[in-house]
Amino acid sequence: TQSTWVLLICCLFFIWFTLSLPSKFWDEELIPQSKITLLIAITGAGFCLGCTSPLIFEFAIELTYPLPETTSAVFLTFSITSGGLIFLCIPPSETPLMNIFMVGAVFITTIVVSLVPEKYQRANVQK
Repeated sequence: TQSTWVLLICCLFFIWFTLSLPSKFWDEELIPQSKITLLIAITGAGFCLGCTSPLIFEFAIELTYPLPETTSAVFLTFSITSGGLIFLCIPPSETPLMNIFMVGAVFITTIVVSLVPEKYQRANVQK
């Protein structure tokens, strides 16, 4: 699906950003960085995440077709907000791990989205 490719590109941007900064696992950045490369990496990751939001919402609504669209949207919004709250609960002393957690979260999401078969039940009913 389109969202799988965009999420994969997003994951690559987050990996680039993460490897450009020191971490608890490595003392110095593994990829040479400057302000411009960090700006490009995080802007690309944010752009890709923003692009996937409508695709994921539409995908979830198609998968749960007999349910009203509002039910799917509320569940997805609740899930996204819960994930954000989990990231906010990371203590400041552990913020270097946040980039690694984000790479893991985007990677797992990419795998899950790519494994779900596309079904266009709503579009088939409307034809």
